Amino acid sequence: MNTSRAMDATGAEDAATNTMMETDINSVDNNKQDRVNNMSSLEPVKIEILWSIVLFFVFGHLSAIYGLYLMFTSTKLLTTFYGLCSWILSGLGVTAGLHRLWSHKSYKAKWPLRFILMLMSTIAFENHIYEWCMDHRIHHKYTDTNSDPHNAKRGFFFSHIGWLVVRRHPDYYDKCLKIDMSDLKNDPIVMFQKKFYVPLLLLFALSFPQ
Repeated sequence: MNTSRAMDATGAEDAATNTMMETDINSVDNNKQDRVNNMSSLEPVKIEILWSIVLFFVFGHLSAIYGLYLMFTSTKLLTTFYGLCSWILSGLGVTAGLHRLWSHKSYKAKWPLRFILMLMSTIAFENHIYEWCMDHRIHHKYTDTNSDPHNAKRGFFFSHIGWLVVRRHPDYYDKCLKIDMSDLKNDPIVMFQKKFYVPLLLLFALSFPQ
């Protein structure tokens, strides 16, 4: 009886040892794969400029300069006040809405506030909630790799605005399929804005201010 128990104990120890060895081997394999993935991020990046986006940004900045000129020459005080309010509200839509609420889930908000933040973020003209948050989550999870949409290792200009006017790296599109966006897919306000983003943008960011 004691011999049988000793054999059972030995068998259990061998099984545990084999399990630990398999775990270690899997861990080593995963680390090797991580190193391979990191090596791919060091490969030269082909830059493909999206000239239509470049022209859009040029037009936008020239319009802003012209707006400043009008503000000091012919714009009524009420119009200037409205413009400043829109600037503040759109900034809050980005920081309190897109960034803190939807990207990082730093706090919870009931639907009236969520709806207002959605409209405020629309005024900011920074894409709809779903894509903005997907970019930001990928940025945090894969910081400073080719998967990061605004990889700082590609320079200050690229991480500031250049990333918006060039074709994304293939690694980024791969991570778009892997990043968890289930919470936003189940958010009716986010999906509403995503579906009707262009009409909302034209209404609140362009038509309504007129």
